[in-house]
Amino acid sequence: MNRFERWWVALAVALACAIATPGAAAIDANTRVHWRLAEPGQAQTPRKVLLLDPRIEVHELSAGGVTQKVPQLTREASDHFERALRGVLATRADVVAVSMPALAETEQDELDDTIATFNVVAGEAFAHTQPGLVGWEDRAARFDYTLGFGLPWLQARTGADVLLVTYGVDYQSTGGRKAMAVMGALVGVGLPTGFARLRCALLDLATGDILWLHSEGTGTGNLTDAETMRGIVEKTLATLPPLAPKP
Repeated sequence: MNRFERWWVALAVALACAIATPGAAAIDANTRVHWRLAEPGQAQTPRKVLLLDPRIEVHELSAGGVTQKVPQLTREASDHFERALRGVLATRADVVAVSMPALAETEQDELDDTIATFNVVAGEAFAHTQPGLVGWEDRAARFDYTLGFGLPWLQARTGADVLLVTYGVDYQSTGGRKAMAVMGALVGVGLPTGFARLRCALLDLATGDILWLHSEGTGTGNLTDAETMRGIVEKTLATLPPLAPKP
């Protein structure tokens, strides 16, 4: 299994956890915030944020329920996300965006493995910090999930202290499936027409701590619509607590 395949296996697990379980009440039901950000008086995360390329895949859902990845739509969704993200970050005085540098093959391998690990841990973090889960109350009340290791060489290379990780999936109905959904509605049969889910997170490059997680979804797959994507990004970034003030 190559590193790309490992990443998507981990992503599938993480998204399944996010969709299947409700979240703890941090800022809203879909948000987790590390105690370093959530508790008054604690040291806040630095303000330089390294932007990892978004990892979003868009699929078409046929009338027969067959799914197929569409590269062009995938690129459109990623482009919409990047524009919306930079637009929102530009309005925040507490954040400085840092672009990802070119990496050597071994460095890229280490980054990919770290992100794959992060995706699994993030899924577990969502699953085990839901309110009322017996035996895990302390983890829900004081969120402190970590990978146990970071990427200090990437921190030294870029001057950034945290990495913004974004990934998601988008399933959109073809014209044939939409027509079937209309006909089904006429006779009282509901047919799903798609869904989308996007997750953003901040990972501490020095320690591997997951500082912030937010999972946002829609009932229909439409991340290729610029206005929809901008709304999702704005709602997502609104849950990010203020970061450290400018030195």
